[in-house]
Amino acid sequence: MPATDRFTMRRFLLNILALIALALLCALATPTVNAQDSPYSWESIDVLIDVQQNGDILVEETSAYAFHVQHDFFRSRYIDMEFIDHIDQVSVSMDGRDLPVETDRGEQRFQIGWEHLSVNPPETLTFVLRYRVRGGLRLGEERDAVIWEALSGNRGPGGNIDRGAVTVRVPPSVSGQIQGIRAWGERPTVERPDPRTVEYILPESLPSEEQLTVGVYFPHGLVDAPTPNWKGASWVFEKTRLISRYPSVNWERVTYLLYWALRFSPFGLFALLFVAIRIRNSRWPDADYPQGPAGLTTLPSDLPAPAVSVLFSRKVGPQTYLSILVDMLQKSNLTITGRYDESDKERKFHSGVNFVRQFEPDQPWEKVVYDDLPVRRATSEELTGILKKRKNAIRTHLDELLQSRGIFDEPPLQVMADQGQGWMAQFGWFLASAILALGVGLWVNFWLPWWAGVAVGIPIAVVFLVYAWNSPAGRLIPTPAGLLEMSRWAAFSRSIGDRRVSPSLDPSQPDPLLPYAVALNEASQW
Repeated sequence: MPATDRFTMRRFLLNILALIALALLCALATPTVNAQDSPYSWESIDVLIDVQQNGDILVEETSAYAFHVQHDFFRSRYIDMEFIDHIDQVSVSMDGRDLPVETDRGEQRFQIGWEHLSVNPPETLTFVLRYRVRGGLRLGEERDAVIWEALSGNRGPGGNIDRGAVTVRVPPSVSGQIQGIRAWGERPTVERPDPRTVEYILPESLPSEEQLTVGVYFPHGLVDAPTPNWKGASWVFEKTRLISRYPSVNWERVTYLLYWALRFSPFGLFALLFVAIRIRNSRWPDADYPQGPAGLTTLPSDLPAPAVSVLFSRKVGPQTYLSILVDMLQKSNLTITGRYDESDKERKFHSGVNFVRQFEPDQPWEKVVYDDLPVRRATSEELTGILKKRKNAIRTHLDELLQSRGIFDEPPLQVMADQGQGWMAQFGWFLASAILALGVGLWVNFWLPWWAGVAVGIPIAVVFLVYAWNSPAGRLIPTPAGLLEMSRWAAFSRSIGDRRVSPSLDPSQPDPLLPYAVALNEASQW
């Protein structure tokens, strides 16, 4: 190996050794992190949760802290207020002496803070925190419970608890009636020293990030606890801090009145809906059609088929377009040539057809279609688009015909277009029915279990939706002559459906009944 290469290799190895030595020195110089790095450690905590007969909860937390260095001690206790109405009577003492306490009610939690100066290490100080919880019981239909986060998690440096115990004591009225005992978080040892008491004892140290929540269940009605504000209607008062601003107001009474007002409010809603529907139906009442002759097998009148297609629906639709084309084909106004695509099993003219104009038709709605027919091969989709563009013109001509025949006094198709239920109105009725189902279900839930609210709310909403969907809104009442005319066409439609009317036996000749069968949507025989 050349000398230059040996020198380079030696220098590389020396650099590696230097880096290893530096790493070892850094590791040896880094101090070990242990509990003594915090100015104090949490030696023990004992929590007493004492449930009162009126539903209040007296909480007493006794905490012992061991201080290792000189430290000005400030301690905070945060309490989640999601299932609590109010906390008061807060005090902190040490060796029988009360300490200054600061409290702050936030949006979601209640903060208690206290301070102790001039700690002389090594020294162990014991603090006793007491407070009263109002509206903290969980009231159910069959059983009640006291559920409390006795040891909160994420306590920060020095938050490891060496020893801990939580005691829950229920009133004498609940003695021997405890139905369930639960614990969330750390799994403690549970003991029952007497019929009123449940003790949770930590088997080992509780890490700073761990928490312990306890729960004791007993039958409903044994404790004289009112409905908490957070569960009733007055949770709004608590969230807006009205309770703390106006403590002299009997908010429980206000909640009680609102609760009963909500119970009876659906009756007013039903009344308003009934009045609204009655007013709407009075503007567009249902027509009383006379009974048409049974077994009518001939055309009731010479009313053109496109006009018959809109008599009952008051809308220009596919039957109208198709009956116009069939009419013009049978009168030889135009001819159609084309072939079906072999892959088109449903024979929908997907391959396109050619329209050949023969001579101009005599009806104005036919002229509208005749003038707009394409001179090239067109598919059925293109033809549908062309016809829909001329919908307004067709509607105007059919309105004029129906008025001239004395069937309606006003243009029925235009009135339906202006006042009838389009997709927006139908969506509005669907949304109203959903809101009605929710409202009725919640109202029933005031009195009965949740499943009863579902069982009652959904059928009522369905009935309301069906009734509203079939509303006669936009349907003008025909004249007396028009009612008779429509009843005869209805009887003729029934005859086609009952197959009392059959297609022509000569397929080479135009069938005069075909346009009307198309208009009445009864052309399955053809």
